[in-house]
Amino acid sequence: MKKITILLAFAFLVCLGTTNAQNKIKVGGSLGYSTNISSLGIGVDGVYKINDKFSAAADFIYYLESDFVTWMTIDANAHYNLVNKEKSNVYGLAGLALLMGSYSYDLGIYGSGSSSYSRVGLNVGTGIDYKLTDKLSLMGEAKYVLITGGFLNIRAGVLYNL
Repeated sequence: MKKITILLAFAFLVCLGTTNAQNKIKVGGSLGYSTNISSLGIGVDGVYKINDKFSAAADFIYYLESDFVTWMTIDANAHYNLVNKEKSNVYGLAGLALLMGSYSYDLGIYGSGSSSYSRVGLNVGTGIDYKLTDKLSLMGEAKYVLITGGFLNIRAGVLYNL
């Protein structure tokens, strides 16, 4: 499951990279923390600017193992620009989240096994994109994932204009 998810995220970024759209596509990486997962997350991000008010965004986050459980999320969000200045952009976001978890155990002579978990939820939050150069910007997001055992996800990262 992990390999398929990573492959899908990589394919998404390759598709974004092959599109030639001036300053409409940003790709990058982020680090974050989720309250319910209680682990550091490493993310891959992509943003497509539709117009001056709306953007579409997707991200894949892999959380470092916590209590023998590995978590991953794939998010697809719409951004609505609330403040759009020359150097900074503040936006509200809403979208879908796919949360996946897996647990493997080995009890020696008593056997081994694994289990997996997946749920779909809704994202609601806000973020900022601060332009450092024509090609590079910093991003920060805080979103609440409405799902069974919902959680707050806080991330910061770097985006590169293609």
